[in-house]
Amino acid sequence: MKAMDSTGATLPRVTTNASAGSRGFTLVELLVVIAIIGTLVALLLPAVQAAREASRRTDCRNRLKQMGLAIQNHAVAQRVFPTGGTGVYPDIANFVSGGRPFGPDKQGLNWCYQLLPYLEQGAIQGLTTQIQLQAQSIPLYTCPSRRSPSEASSNSTILGDQKVFLIDYAAAQPCTDDCVTGSPGCTPVRYQPSAAVPLARDGYTKNQPSFWGGKNGDVAGNVAKDNQVYDGVIVRSAWDYSTKTFKNNPKPVSFAQITDGTSHTFLLGEKYVRADLYGGGSKSDDKGWIDGWDPDAIRSTCFQPYQDGDGAGFQFQPQNSPADLFGIDRDVYYFGSAHPAGFNGIFADGSIRGLGYDVDVTLFNALATRAGDEVVDDSVAH
Repeated sequence: MKAMDSTGATLPRVTTNASAGSRGFTLVELLVVIAIIGTLVALLLPAVQAAREASRRTDCRNRLKQMGLAIQNHAVAQRVFPTGGTGVYPDIANFVSGGRPFGPDKQGLNWCYQLLPYLEQGAIQGLTTQIQLQAQSIPLYTCPSRRSPSEASSNSTILGDQKVFLIDYAAAQPCTDDCVTGSPGCTPVRYQPSAAVPLARDGYTKNQPSFWGGKNGDVAGNVAKDNQVYDGVIVRSAWDYSTKTFKNNPKPVSFAQITDGTSHTFLLGEKYVRADLYGGGSKSDDKGWIDGWDPDAIRSTCFQPYQDGDGAGFQFQPQNSPADLFGIDRDVYYFGSAHPAGFNGIFADGSIRGLGYDVDVTLFNALATRAGDEVVDDSVAH
């Protein structure tokens, strides 16, 4: 049927090209759009990742704040700071009486265990068997930038196939100031049998600096030896559960003994963990929060702190020297973290501050001594 206007005249037929209004993208245009989107993603992704890391770092600092407050409450209630325990993987059965745990002077388990009542975890501290304890996860003791609470198979022959919950924080054990001349900082667990006779200090023998506080050949063990030096705030427990006696070593530290000033004394911080061993397998991260005086929960300020890595380049110097008396690399004693800019730490006044990976080692070690009489520039910790 023909179309007509109002006068009856026939209107001309209008033809259209159906494909003209639905013209699609050419391949070149599509590739340009994809390239633009890719560029935008590349520009935005670092900002998103940085924002996420900033949030995780803030969360990490908040966890440390809770620990710092718990440490302060412990120091007030017990009149001393917590200790680092007695030795490697102590059995809680040896450190309770009548179902109640021993105090810090006799406690074999480290500061993680001793702080539980001040972190609203008193029920966990009431458990009196090792199997019960190691099944408990304490999320506060993990850094969100590194990992979620990780239950891992232990690398320890003591534990066998048992599982433990790993931790990301450690107390500070400083070197004493009689380092071997020429050493980069101080060197734990490398002993000098030919060294000069140790000096007397504060009623105790001042030995070669070592993580274990011992003299030549004295390492690890479930109980400290006599006449050992611990210059930090969290010291090794001097209790010998086998003989029910105290060793001739420093007792738990009080506020009055921190003569360097609580705001100038580094107490506890994030520890280095090899990034390829976050899920377990490290010799210094294999016994979890229920350990004692061991690199799981105690680290040394004798070395430069590092950002988490694969462990390459962290062998003892010179390279042909033995690593240590356990045959493992010294990175097991490092402080550090998964954060790109530095790591967080608790000072003895409860404050939380950041330290850079490039901090001077001598200064870092001075921060960890409680009565070293060093003059420290506070600007290194912020």
